[in-house]
Amino acid sequence: PPAEPTPTPPPVTSTDFGLGTPSVTNDSTYLQRRIIVPITADGGTNPVARTVTISIAFDRSATFRGVPGGGWTCDASRNDRITALSCSRLMPAGQGGTFPFKVAGAAPAGTIRITAPEDPRSDNDTVRFSSGSWILPL
Repeated sequence: PPAEPTPTPPPVTSTDFGLGTPSVTNDSTYLQRRIIVPITADGGTNPVARTVTISIAFDRSATFRGVPGGGWTCDASRNDRITALSCSRLMPAGQGGTFPFKVAGAAPAGTIRITAPEDPRSDNDTVRFSSGSWILPL
C-alpha cells in the first residue's frame, strides 16, 4: 500500500502585541502623574516569550519617577530629567499586561510605542497620552 502523506503542520505565528488607551491620573505628589498603558496580546501559536520594549517620546521634558510593580528594565533612573524613555521586559506569548509609569512635570504628554520581535502588525503599536492641569486633591 502507498504511504499516507504527512500532513503539513500549521504555520507558527507570533503574538501581536499592541497598546490600548492609556489612563492618566494625578498622584499624591505635586505634579506627579501615574500613566497605565494596557498591553494587548492577540493570537499567535509560537509559545516562546518575547522581549517587548515600550518607548516614550515626551512632548516636553519630565522627571521620571519610576515603574511601580517591577519587572521592567528602563534606561532612566528615578528623578532623571527625560525627554524619552525606553523600558523592556519578557512577556509570555499570548499574554497581555500593563505598563505603569510615573512622571512629574507640567502636563506631561507624549507618544508611546511598543515593539517586539516578529510582531506581525504595527497598526496598534502606537498611542498618545496627555494630562491636563494637575488638580490638588482635597
